[in-house]
Amino acid sequence: MKYYKVIANGTVIDANFVWLKWQEKNRILIGCDAEDAQFIQSTDQAHVWRVPWLNPVPAGAGEYETVEAVEITEEEYITIRQQLDDGFEVVEPEEPETPVEPDPEEGTEETPTEPVMTPEEMRRKITQLEAALEEQTMTNEFLMGCLLEMSEVVYD
Repeated sequence: MKYYKVIANGTVIDANFVWLKWQEKNRILIGCDAEDAQFIQSTDQAHVWRVPWLNPVPAGAGEYETVEAVEITEEEYITIRQQLDDGFEVVEPEEPETPVEPDPEEGTEETPTEPVMTPEEMRRKITQLEAALEEQTMTNEFLMGCLLEMSEVVYD
């Protein structure tokens, strides 16, 4: 099943999966699959909204408020429903501003983002780095000892 959050003026006003279409024969709205839908209905069945990306509406179907409907996961659906049922307002986060393109004359280059490591990968990497550090520390101590011995020979 596909779930949707209904957004009006930047606020999530509902989360549901009830789709409607206009039945010209009886001049009523009836339930249908999302593929055939022209409207989305509120969970409490008190409101019917129009979503721009749905199928076109015939002239006789009437006027309805236009809202946005965005597909969400079942977990997000459950969370939003709980918040709305508890009387909380769910505000849709603002989209981040488009970053300003750097001036090519400044010589800045985009660096590719690295993939996020899993905890196991981090542990393995830390273990490798600790071993490399230990090896470098031992090498430095050995070389420092050699340098001190050589300075004694040279300066004596």
